[in-house]
Amino acid sequence: MCYIRITGCIFDLIIINFHAPTEDKRDDIKEDFYEELDRICDITSNYSVKIVLGDFNAKVGKEEVYRPTIGRDSLHDTSNDNGTRLINFCMTNGMVLSSTYFPRKDIHKQTWVAPNQVVKNQIDHIMIQNRHKGCIQNITFRGADSDHYLVIAKFMTRLSVHWRENKGKLSEKFCTEKFAEECVSNEFAHTMHHETLRLNNENNDENVEHIWKKIKTTVINSAKSCLGKEKRKIEEIEKNRFNSKKFFSNSKDVKQGYKQQTRMVRNQTGDLLTNEKDIAEEFKNYYKMLLNKTASRPSDATYIQYSTAEPSLEKVIREINHSHQVEVVNKEIILAYADDIVILGNSRQDITQTMSNLVTASKRMGLRINEEKQNL
Repeated sequence: MCYIRITGCIFDLIIINFHAPTEDKRDDIKEDFYEELDRICDITSNYSVKIVLGDFNAKVGKEEVYRPTIGRDSLHDTSNDNGTRLINFCMTNGMVLSSTYFPRKDIHKQTWVAPNQVVKNQIDHIMIQNRHKGCIQNITFRGADSDHYLVIAKFMTRLSVHWRENKGKLSEKFCTEKFAEECVSNEFAHTMHHETLRLNNENNDENVEHIWKKIKTTVINSAKSCLGKEKRKIEEIEKNRFNSKKFFSNSKDVKQGYKQQTRMVRNQTGDLLTNEKDIAEEFKNYYKMLLNKTASRPSDATYIQYSTAEPSLEKVIREINHSHQVEVVNKEIILAYADDIVILGNSRQDITQTMSNLVTASKRMGLRINEEKQNL
């Protein structure tokens, strides 16, 4: 895995190339690979054009749920495990699979041929950031003296018409985190409702452009009055210097930026669910099954005896008390008070026998009785 940075006039171009694990590799190997790929994408600049290409060993299908991350012109109909991982990586990093967007005959979509010359797949792909997807204008495949075909992409930088006009102007950002407060959210809704009614009462003979500018101005003014401008991240980090949790959280946000979350799950039959209600229902059924399992029969149960370590002296005294036949002071013949031990008995012979048992048991536990302090 490697990447190269090419300096350009307007944008820098970063090309990341790698060879992914095959389909039959273990899951931990695949996860380690995509973690490393995520790390490389994080350390490279987000202001550059990123192109990720190589042998992904991934069959990408034509599933509707993955649009617009993938196009309609893939060679395969269904994605395999590597293909699903690749699509999730694209969604998380805001990329599209450009190699699935250009219509070709199936024989011109193949990028790999098996040694038997029968099995042919499309497993080599080219990805680019979603906001720059229009820069790749064409992708072609050509045969070579290898089992992999050449994948050729035509790249041309495209700029917005108003790019030069807006160059140097920073877009105004608002503190949208305040929407979590109910009073601020209600105030913004009330302000927008009042301003919208005022616009409706004004002259309706204006064209669409003027109406749109008024609506835009209304939204911006309402946001200014209710939300206020967003604080600079560096100021927020400096403010929370002594709050380690917020400090590292804000630093991580600045370093990695926003990442889209993939909200998909497979049900018990293996079908992919994307609707929030279906996903919630699937989790409900799963936990219902998990938490309401029927108890196994006693004959099938496995019993495990656990033992916990106890203080050695306490264990020695307890064993002697339970094994002795003489009933003295509530069936206890040895009493312990901190570091002092008192032996009770009906006769001198009983006390001597108990003392002998105590010495023998203490030696097994690695303890030693101080004979100088004995009093009979």
